[in-house]
Amino acid sequence: MKLNPVSYLKMKLRDYLNSSSVTSKSMIYEIGLLAQEVKGISEELDFDNRIVTIGEDGIHRMDYQKIMMPLIKATQEQQEIIESQQKMIEELKENLKRLETLILENK
Repeated sequence: MKLNPVSYLKMKLRDYLNSSSVTSKSMIYEIGLLAQEVKGISEELDFDNRIVTIGEDGIHRMDYQKIMMPLIKATQEQQEIIESQQKMIEELKENLKRLETLILENK
């Protein structure tokens, strides 16, 4: 829940390292996560999975493949919870209908 998807213009590494006030024409619009945030959250949760690495140049890099499996597993677990809650809701509705019927019969 702490991850914050963002959209941004991604520049090539050479443009970043040789930055100027001129906007590079090679910047690409992307949607993703900020590596620094992912690193911080991973450390906060004591989750050592090496999703984020920091190169010798100080640039944070994120390996999205390493984050996909935990996200898929979390989605599966969440779906199980949703299905269990839906079943409980249906059972409660049935119990409520039976109770309403009993109340009406005893009037």
